Amino acid sequence: DRYVVAMEERPSYRPVVHHSLVVEDKFGAARRMAHGADAYPCFGGLGFPAPGYIGFWTPGVLPHREPPGVARLLKKNSDVVVQVHFHPGHQPAEEQISLGLYFAKQPPEHIPFDLSVGTLDIDIPPGEPNHKVSSFVFVPEDVEVLSIIPHCHLLCRAVKVSANLPNGGSLPLIYINEWDFDWQQQYWYKLPIFLPQGTRVEMEMTYDNSPRNPRNPNHPPKRVTWGEQSTDEMAEIHLEAIRAHPRGLKPGATTAKGQ
Repeated sequence: DRYVVAMEERPSYRPVVHHSLVVEDKFGAARRMAHGADAYPCFGGLGFPAPGYIGFWTPGVLPHREPPGVARLLKKNSDVVVQVHFHPGHQPAEEQISLGLYFAKQPPEHIPFDLSVGTLDIDIPPGEPNHKVSSFVFVPEDVEVLSIIPHCHLLCRAVKVSANLPNGGSLPLIYINEWDFDWQQQYWYKLPIFLPQGTRVEMEMTYDNSPRNPRNPNHPPKRVTWGEQSTDEMAEIHLEAIRAHPRGLKPGATTAKGQ
């Protein structure tokens, strides 16, 4: 077994790549779907269930090393699968992604997991300048949140995520009031944030489907719903979290790893 502390992905021709996802396949499902080839076509999903997440690439994302004591498990004999979503284009293009994985020298104290918030219920009327989409999830156990990844497309103008704590308090997790699809990031907290079991994580996205939005891909504007293409829309948030130690932390407290 190996433990991944960082990943770097480099598309060779970025204009055609919408995003890519790197996962662990423990059971050879991708090999079977490829029928002896190096790749296989898919749309949306990977074509096999329950992958082990390793990392992702979107426009603007930068490589980042996990905090001390944290790494992702990559089981012995597993396959590393790279799923790439491409933009439709007017001319043929070639793309070859390069992938670098960086490993810990010893097993970590923590293996992170994904705590996600999102919705498929997106239906933005044409001309609407201030359409809001919201969703929430309850934290199933005490966790420490390491980072946050918002994801939406061209019509999005603002992203707001907060944690409503069981004690009645509220904690902002991220607020982006000028969303830029070409500069998507995994935003790392300076220190992990403790969220107790039962915390309600709320997400709100604001979309501008008016002709005044310079990033609107449709002229004139048209109805936009959830979909995989950049001209469709999405609304999702991913928190990277680890299980919290039972050490009497106050809700919303930040914690220094290794202390």
